[in-house]
Amino acid sequence: MSWVGGGWRACLKSTRSPELLWQSGKYLEVDPPEKLVFTFRWEGTNHEDGPGVETLVTVMLSETPGGRTLMQFEHVGLVSDQSVRNHEQGWNSSFDRLAQALASQSSPA
Repeated sequence: MSWVGGGWRACLKSTRSPELLWQSGKYLEVDPPEKLVFTFRWEGTNHEDGPGVETLVTVMLSETPGGRTLMQFEHVGLVSDQSVRNHEQGWNSSFDRLAQALASQSSPA
């Protein structure tokens, strides 16, 4: 369960090296099931945004007329064009994996 002011922390494994990529933040707005707003920052110093740079992620969910879920996603505050490209690649990779997982759940076994 998430709550405003609560923290989150996650780890990704780099596809380019054995490096573990830790990230964390705080929940700023939690409005189930429509909206989630949280801060995002990389832990450590080896990231293009620099140490301690905190950015903002907003996720909005809504139902389409066809009964599907539409996700609108925004990540703001990234400090360079390279950072934007890297985060876009990372988020899109995560969204692709989510779509695959959801598709496999809805397929007949």
